[in-house]
Amino acid sequence: VFYLGEFLEAFFRNEKDIEVDNAPTPRKYHVAGKTLLCFTHGDRMKLNDLTHIAQVEMRDMWGKTKFCEWHLGHLHRESAIESGGVVARVIPSLSPPDSWHSNSGYVTSNPAAQAFLYDPESGLECIYYHRVR
Repeated sequence: VFYLGEFLEAFFRNEKDIEVDNAPTPRKYHVAGKTLLCFTHGDRMKLNDLTHIAQVEMRDMWGKTKFCEWHLGHLHRESAIESGGVVARVIPSLSPPDSWHSNSGYVTSNPAAQAFLYDPESGLECIYYHRVR
């Protein structure tokens, strides 16, 4: 994944409207209008702690936004929970089970992709789905 980020950064190096953040940090943050978007793999923290992590790590962004959403991928299934006004979305994986997942019995998730459209003023507007058959 790191090298994919390096490739994308090089490929888009002359595009002023595209920024690739390939820093090796466990969490990434981005402000989209009034929404603070938070990204992490999700394997090293509890969902209940996400609200506090964003508040501490991104005090300025937290204070300037009205909505906050976390996107996590570790569990490879679709779900969303809301706690304290913060939504944590577990995003499905596009890839089918590999050898480790198959051997461990993690074979029930349907591969899928999701895209999210955020309105600058009112936050999440819609979610687009693409199921892989």
